Amino acid sequence: MRDTVLCPNRGLFVTNQKKLDISGTISPYCLSVVEKNAKALSTSGELFITCDNFPAVTISIPRIAREEGLLIETTRLPDGHWEIRLARK
Repeated sequence: MRDTVLCPNRGLFVTNQKKLDISGTISPYCLSVVEKNAKALSTSGELFITCDNFPAVTISIPRIAREEGLLIETTRLPDGHWEIRLARK
């Protein structure tokens, strides 16, 4: 988790970035961890999820984002994984 970033000419500011890697077998436990972290996002928070499971990327995680009122951005990585960014609107 990344808490503080030093930005040149702007001083210090706080970000809440959390990264989850749920690659491999997707279980209800993995998705509950995603849901728990999505619910805990602050206004400036971001959750980055690395995943290789197509149904989780296209169905489960977008459903969690919708239910929590989060923005979602999905990027396909060259290695066959996806990186999903969730943030508050």
